[in-house]
Amino acid sequence: MRSLAESGYIDSGYADVKEEDVQRYLDLVSQVYIEFKLIAPKILIENLIDKETTMEELKTKKPMLESLISKKDYRVLIKALSEDDGLLFVYYMLHQSPFQYQGTDPISFERFKALVHDAVEKLEHENTDIVRDKLLEGFGHYFHDALH
Repeated sequence: MRSLAESGYIDSGYADVKEEDVQRYLDLVSQVYIEFKLIAPKILIENLIDKETTMEELKTKKPMLESLISKKDYRVLIKALSEDDGLLFVYYMLHQSPFQYQGTDPISFERFKALVHDAVEKLEHENTDIVRDKLLEGFGHYFHDALH
């Protein structure tokens, strides 16, 4: 497990897993991969081990999350994530990889959570007319039908 982590194939945090715990971690990594097609970051495996979250909770929250994402309104998504730590955690687990670059580690869950809560505060002061106008100005041919 250490060599996989050190070579960047899995979360670098796995390099610190004790030898006697490797099989338990690998079993959970396999379960998450089978269920979600995701190579689980260490924080997820540790939450499963510590029973802070369960596979059932992840399975239950995933369709809720997909429904929110399908609305294509970041305001709805950010507000919902800020109100439900379980949903926020599932989003973090399933959607953080696009923001991770080779040779880097993803942002911590705590940092991600702070960013989402900060975004909610910013939304309170957002002028949606300006956002809509700027989107139309830059991407009008893509968004015209969606915004009208």
